[in-house]
Amino acid sequence: MENLESLENKIEELKNIKTFSVQNASAMLSTYSDSLKNDLLKIKQDTLKDLSKKKIRLLKNVNGYRCIFYQEVFEDKNGNIIRYGDIMVSGGDITRSGAGRSAASMGFYRVGIPSGVQIIDVVGGHGGFFAQEKDSNAMWVWGTNAQGCLGVGHTRYVNIPQRVTFNSKIKKILSKSLHTSYQFAFVLLEDGTLLGAGRNTDGELGIGNNIDSPIFLQTLSDVKDVFVGNNYAGGIYAICNDGRLFSWGYNRTGWLGLGHSNSVNTPSLISNISNAKSIYHSTYTDGSWYGNTFIITTDNKLLGAGYNGQYNLSQSDTNQRNTFVPILDESNIPIKNIVDFKGGGVYDVALALNDKGELYSWGCADMGLGDDRNSHSRCRKIANDVKQIEKQSGRYSQNFVLYMDESMRAFGYNASNNLGIGNNASPIRSLSDVVLPSIITDFYCCAKNEGESVLIATDGNKLYACGISNEGVLNVSSMILQPQILR
Repeated sequence: MENLESLENKIEELKNIKTFSVQNASAMLSTYSDSLKNDLLKIKQDTLKDLSKKKIRLLKNVNGYRCIFYQEVFEDKNGNIIRYGDIMVSGGDITRSGAGRSAASMGFYRVGIPSGVQIIDVVGGHGGFFAQEKDSNAMWVWGTNAQGCLGVGHTRYVNIPQRVTFNSKIKKILSKSLHTSYQFAFVLLEDGTLLGAGRNTDGELGIGNNIDSPIFLQTLSDVKDVFVGNNYAGGIYAICNDGRLFSWGYNRTGWLGLGHSNSVNTPSLISNISNAKSIYHSTYTDGSWYGNTFIITTDNKLLGAGYNGQYNLSQSDTNQRNTFVPILDESNIPIKNIVDFKGGGVYDVALALNDKGELYSWGCADMGLGDDRNSHSRCRKIANDVKQIEKQSGRYSQNFVLYMDESMRAFGYNASNNLGIGNNASPIRSLSDVVLPSIITDFYCCAKNEGESVLIATDGNKLYACGISNEGVLNVSSMILQPQILR
């Protein structure tokens, strides 16, 4: 209503311009033209907002330590997002939350990004976070800023989101870590430029040295897509526009796929791969680092490299591989038509979903493999009619399966009420029913810190969660999904 009144007042003022000189009238018309455009844009946005429905959107590229992030979005009648709203956060402290507040006992608070700025994704964790502006060359960063990973020119904490800009529109942001003090980040621009900042101890930035950088430095050009792992020590993988695949960084068990296990600090060509589509990489340390990398190719085959001591690559032996090999089933036949993959690292179970809804598992059996197997095993089908898979990877893995009929089952670590099955017996080795409050439209494991992770889910209108409440991340600790108080 305010915008309509403002527009009417400006129109009345325009009627009086005819009494001014031509020169003055021209200058005033130019000023009013810009002002009217802004008023009309605001009226359009208000109208769309009135006609749209506010929904909950899960942010699945962020793994904040003892934090949950979600976003308010506005959708049209067909379910398309027409406007991105506020980012909300529970848990965390004054640095990690980005909300300018100390640790709270419960509830969600608005991340301090200026009103009207549309954010399309939030990336990061353990303590450093990056929010990508829609159709922009800018992002907003906050957090512990470990080793300068936020790219703001220093290594001090950034409590309130700060804007960082680049020379071209941002295409993708990548950054993950499981440690507050170590983190790096990459930004891929629409013009194909790839830049990195932060930790560089093992050559993660790919700039030819091992010196950390608090500003973003260029690594490669002509890049189509880029992938990193789940942790601060690991590899980086870049697909160029001509199909070539490069890797660099830490490489202890050969996960870079370069034919050796030496770390490299410049992008190196993986000569036998020219059709990579998606890449999944994870590392873990129990005093020594272990890791794996999996590739889904353009023809939907699944390849792997790295650690194989627990049949992590599903080969006929348990020797590690420093070049990429096909993932085989128990009959030594490569699995195919893979459309999604999760997990696969040391102490973890791998999950692969094909285009028929068939789900396969293999690897470490410490937390179960989803069926009756009790020992480390090769690839075997464990479910049919599967729609979606999600998991918390690592030594205390939690694994979730959504079926075509909208039911959900889970297996894995459950001592912290993680699985939502109504008890905390752990581990749950076979797929067990999750108690659902309604028809779920999306779900995710977050607030990640080994066994502390929580399961969140939404029906689009409410946010549900279960697990242990640490630093106010949940309203209450719960063994089944419960609605959360949203502010």
